[in-house]
Amino acid sequence: MLSSGSIHSVRVYLSDFGAEQQREEEAHGPRGIYQDEEEEEDEEDEEEAEGVVRGGKVDNEKLRKYELERYKHYYAVVSCDSVRTAEVRRNEGNPHPHPHPHPHPHPNTNR
Repeated sequence: MLSSGSIHSVRVYLSDFGAEQQREEEAHGPRGIYQDEEEEEDEEDEEEAEGVVRGGKVDNEKLRKYELERYKHYYAVVSCDSVRTAEVRRNEGNPHPHPHPHPHPHPNTNR
């Protein structure tokens, strides 16, 4: 545990992968969030509009997974007062830290 140390800033960036995924989604809409046709047929005929969109009825579990996957579109750069602070903060938030920490300024931070 760290008794002192501070975080100077946190910057969140859209990754190249994320930008590509967003372009794909803009062109084709979200994928993999709708119930399979067999699932739709097995359910009782519900004429309610709730949960029904362009691609069919939304599967809540698939939607949840889709939303969690969207976090992978971004990455954060945290600027700390020392390498030690950065290491402690990283390990506090991640029980399985990356084996090769990068405690140096990110090239896109213009610092």
